[in-house]
Order: sequence, then structure tokens, then C-alpha cells
Amino acid sequence: MSTAELKSNLHKLIDGIEDNSVLHAVYAILAKLTNRKEVDFWDELTVDQQNEVLEGMKQIEEGKGIPHEQVMGKYRQWL
Repeated sequence: MSTAELKSNLHKLIDGIEDNSVLHAVYAILAKLTNRKEVDFWDELTVDQQNEVLEGMKQIEEGKGIPHEQVMGKYRQWL
């Protein structure tokens, strides 16, 4: 299917939607996809969140971390 045919078919599908909530959902998805930029997740964190991550990494380097398996074993009953 060519790009022109695909666009035409999308237009027809959208024109056939009567449910306003579905139209809003489709719009939100398309708007997000067309405005998407390659963004480093770090840049989307607040300064406080960045500081917490850095503190956690420092603690791991100092041997203060708890192995994942140990945490999962302790809390598996709630998962």
C-alpha cells in the first residue's frame, strides 16, 4: 500500500468514527507520535529525581545496596 493510499484509508477510518472519546484517543496517540523527539529520560527527570538517582548509584558503589534477588524474595508474596 502506497503512502497516499494509507493516508486515504486512515482518513476514511477516522471519518467513520462517531464516538468522541475514541476520536480523542486517536488524536492523542497521533499527536504524541508526531511530536515525539528522541529525548534522554534523564532530561525529563526533575532535579530532585536526578539527585535521588545519583544518591542511589553512590550507595551501590559503596556496597550499601541490596541485591535484587534478596528484595524479590522478601516481597514476592505481594507481587
